[in-house]
Amino acid sequence: MNVVSNNPDVPARNTLKYWFARFFSNVFHPFFMPTLSTILLFLCFPYRFAEYPQKALVLSVGLVFAITVIYPVLAIVIMYKMNMIQNVNLRNRKDRIIPYVVTLTFYTWICYMALVPTNNNTLFPNDFIFSHMMLAMTLSIIIAFVANNFLKVSMHMLGQGGFIGFLLFTAKYASYNFQWIFIIALFVAGCVGSARLILKAHTLQEVIAGFSIAIIAEYMAFVLLPSWGIFS
Repeated sequence: MNVVSNNPDVPARNTLKYWFARFFSNVFHPFFMPTLSTILLFLCFPYRFAEYPQKALVLSVGLVFAITVIYPVLAIVIMYKMNMIQNVNLRNRKDRIIPYVVTLTFYTWICYMALVPTNNNTLFPNDFIFSHMMLAMTLSIIIAFVANNFLKVSMHMLGQGGFIGFLLFTAKYASYNFQWIFIIALFVAGCVGSARLILKAHTLQEVIAGFSIAIIAEYMAFVLLPSWGIFS
């Protein structure tokens, strides 16, 4: 969800600066990052998923998209229609409380299914990287939810930081060199962060907080917790 403020410092709609900000805010929306990460995982780590039929992997991508994009968006629209939040763009911290809880519920479900596989679970692959990627995303939302009591953490940068952290901490497992993907991801993250500042959706502190929280969550999921024998 993007914010276009009435603040006079926000560029006029007919300017290149405005459309640059809108483009990166919309195309690289945080809701899309889990699906993008899942697709990249299946493409760049083919040997890890060789035993899974292609249809099963496509189903997993579809479910990730439904649970992390469609369901949260529908929930936010319903909350707006019921006057539970003031705006679907979640412009203030109070408006973000209930959507955080709802989104966290969806992520927790995926995380549980990925971390606690059963014989009947054919929805998601039983794989360390996939399960800990979902764990990292869930942790980032938990930390951001707590931080929301103090500042309006940038969800866009939470998504960008999560994607970059995913690349950073899984590169050693990949069949391909992540160098160019990583460089492009850094460039996109910089553009997204700039876009949020241009639109006056966040302060620099909020942008940095979102990115930092995501990196910390990825480190916890892929390095810290496994080193302690938790979800290893």
